[in-house]
Amino acid sequence: MNVARTLALGLGLSSAAALAACGHTPPDVRHPAPQIVLDRQEAVAAWNGVQDVFERRCVVCHGCYDAPCQLKLDTLAGVERGGTDKKVYDPTRLIAAEPTRLGVDAHGRAAWREKGFHPVVAEGEKADLRASLLLRMLELKRKHPLDASMDIAKDFTLEIDRKQSCTKAEKFDDFAKDHPKWGMPYALPAVTEQEQAALTTWVRAGAPHPPAEVADAAEQRAIDSWEKLFADDSPKGVLSARYIYEHLFLASLRFETGSGLYRLVRSRTAPGQAVDEIPTRRPFDDPGPGRVFYRFVRREGRPLEKTHMPYLLTDAKQAHWRKMFLDASYDVRAQPGYDRQVSANPFRAFEALPSEARYRFMLDEAEYTIMGFIKGPVCRGQVALNVIEDRFWVTFVKPDVSWSAKQTAHLSTLKGLL
Repeated sequence: MNVARTLALGLGLSSAAALAACGHTPPDVRHPAPQIVLDRQEAVAAWNGVQDVFERRCVVCHGCYDAPCQLKLDTLAGVERGGTDKKVYDPTRLIAAEPTRLGVDAHGRAAWREKGFHPVVAEGEKADLRASLLLRMLELKRKHPLDASMDIAKDFTLEIDRKQSCTKAEKFDDFAKDHPKWGMPYALPAVTEQEQAALTTWVRAGAPHPPAEVADAAEQRAIDSWEKLFADDSPKGVLSARYIYEHLFLASLRFETGSGLYRLVRSRTAPGQAVDEIPTRRPFDDPGPGRVFYRFVRREGRPLEKTHMPYLLTDAKQAHWRKMFLDASYDVRAQPGYDRQVSANPFRAFEALPSEARYRFMLDEAEYTIMGFIKGPVCRGQVALNVIEDRFWVTFVKPDVSWSAKQTAHLSTLKGLL
């Protein structure tokens, strides 16, 4: 970027942020400002800078499926989707809500607008990007910063079941009048001038971003190898692939080669074709007619500790699983169906798989197995756990204990109670 241009741009935006902080009226959004033009290198730098701000100041709240107003700022797709007043959790709801999983249940801005999501970055050829809801929320906090005299508990609603105020850009003036202290970050100090400048530059440049990352040659070879394993159409291969998927669908998978993180999904298309994900509500729901293939989809954005469940796939692990699930001597007489009484109970669905193989699969990655009790795509675990007045105890049998036919038979007799 040209040095003189950088200084002028930075000073101009910092001055604008300072004016907002001092309580001056923001630019008249009725008179659009010219869009900032960035070259490719500048656009990449701008997006990286914005990701840094989101990571430091935003994703602690806006990084999960149940983020306030469902606004997820951990990925570009989340920013483009925007927000909605529809709740993920609603204890008064009598029927299931339509899922709104980012990257699964809709793709692209138009599809999300049809589902009732509103933009936080102004859209349209004639839109004034300064009027973006994202920027105005930040400016509101800088106008009304936190101070030592504030009573946080009185000035902000912090209860887990609080009513959300998911305003749209066209209603922002009313929101600011009714809740002048509710700028973003909510109930926290304002972003710095430098952070405000980074966000303003990026938004006024049209929210540019680099092309989506793709696997390099070595990583793609690893993906092809694993997808080939999961596409084994023998009875053992079909059942074991389903078992592995239903245990790893929340994992952030990575390979020995490459730096990408991936999801394992069910797809209607075979390896070598574009992934056509089957978006069922639960991983054990009926995927519909036709063959199911297990494929890898790259995760966007940076990992978030609350939801990040890393799992390494290596050549040695593939050989180990092949030995346990495909080469072992056992019979799969029929594939389990997707009747809820069967599919929701892994002791029924995967009864044909060797007990020792199932046990060692979970024991080999015990940390991931335990994380399955703790982490997930939602961050408000209280909603699920407040109704459980119990303690969780996780025990493991010594790995060198041999599994006898008697033990396996005993486990089978208990499957209806598990």
